[in-house]
Amino acid sequence: MAGRPSKSMTERRKLSLDDFRQQVIESKSQLSSIVLETEAGEFEIPHPMLISDEAQKRLEIVQGGEDLDKDKETGQPVYPPKIGNKPAEPLTIRTARALLGDEDHKRFIAAGGHSNDITLAWEMLVQEQKELAQADPK
Repeated sequence: MAGRPSKSMTERRKLSLDDFRQQVIESKSQLSSIVLETEAGEFEIPHPMLISDEAQKRLEIVQGGEDLDKDKETGQPVYPPKIGNKPAEPLTIRTARALLGDEDHKRFIAAGGHSNDITLAWEMLVQEQKELAQADPK
């Protein structure tokens, strides 16, 4: 016999997108971001599930090597790596730029930051997410 839905099934909650994202990540006991402070201001590296669509696109291009020149015969990236027939910057620099965007990456470097700082913060957040996923038997 079908009864009325329980109260929890009928409740609604209105949240701003920022509040929603923050609550979801915090409910998993994870950091929502890492904020690196410099003399030029703060630079936020978001949790992998909170990255903007544009940053996600940039990151996937870099991680997949799609930004690199390809060998015309094999379709594989040329070695040594090149972009526009010029030597490619190291993966760490390209990853940091993908995460922050060109302008914020330039400001971060000008403020004394290193691309490795951004990449290490990102890897810390990714590792935290992986460890949680592995610990969850679902």
